[in-house]
Amino acid sequence: MKSITIQSVVIYVIALMALGGALILSSLNFADTKKWALIMILLIGGGVSLFSLIHSRYRKKALFSSREVLSLDDIYVRYYSNSGLSKNAVLELWQLVATTLSLPAERLRPSDKFGDELGPYRVINDDLDQLQVVTTRRLETFGRKADFSAIKTLDDYIRHVGIIMEFEKHEEG
Repeated sequence: MKSITIQSVVIYVIALMALGGALILSSLNFADTKKWALIMILLIGGGVSLFSLIHSRYRKKALFSSREVLSLDDIYVRYYSNSGLSKNAVLELWQLVATTLSLPAERLRPSDKFGDELGPYRVINDDLDQLQVVTTRRLETFGRKADFSAIKTLDDYIRHVGIIMEFEKHEEG
């Protein structure tokens, strides 16, 4: 089941629980309805948060645990040795993505898609936003910007940002 589908189901379940809770509260005629409404909201919110946390950990583990472990050197040799990008630039960006998204660098692959394998684990995921902020700040030191709409996969990210970094380092030198 795709992550976006799971997120949609969670949102619909939340809406149904809130509607059902409102109907139950209105039909029971509690003396202190506000107190019970607050309790219900806290229970629903806590349940959704707990589900999101457990699901995100399960999804990450299930997706990446079955992959072959590759050293960072192997990743460079296998995927980027003929790219024209330096090993330092590739591995620095690879590690940045892994660290920012809290993913195992040795199990990532260039074909991993942002919003699919990379970062879809929770209904709300600030990690992808954080990666964009960190990348933007890094490129601003070179006076450049990245076109994030063109970046769909880890490979797109490495090549797009790496080319900018390599070009600017050669210009400085």
